[in-house]
Amino acid sequence: MQWKIPPDDHDVRLDRFIRRKYQEIPLTGIFRLLRKGVIRVNGKKKKPAYRLQENDVVRADIATSPSGPKKLIILSAEQKKTLATALVFEDADIALYNKPPGLAMHAGSGHKYGFTEMIQAATRNPSFTFVNRIDKATAGLVIGAKNKQAARN
Repeated sequence: MQWKIPPDDHDVRLDRFIRRKYQEIPLTGIFRLLRKGVIRVNGKKKKPAYRLQENDVVRADIATSPSGPKKLIILSAEQKKTLATALVFEDADIALYNKPPGLAMHAGSGHKYGFTEMIQAATRNPSFTFVNRIDKATAGLVIGAKNKQAARN
């Protein structure tokens, strides 16, 4: 596989970029592939901490296929209403939500989905991510980034 780095992935570490593309490969495996030169940037071996630049070309000669696009969950009418009332502020790059208590921030052990996955489904934006987290039992404000650039800033 080969990718040309878009502006959204500028300054992202190489190991993190590859981890997003190949979620089934453990991080130690990604480090090994980088050390052996199986994964190259602009035809050259790079360290895991290398910061990608816009228009870099990353090539990975890996037998496994990259992870497909993230599947969004289907929200019930009640969940949509909860999200609509939780929105406090929104502009082109960020959204501020008042997370209700009893709702996990992310999917995980014992949770098929969390507040993040609900927002991604409601906005139809799988790139949406929160830049802070709070405990499941806690209610409070959380800041969401609508794109990678907003999350970095």
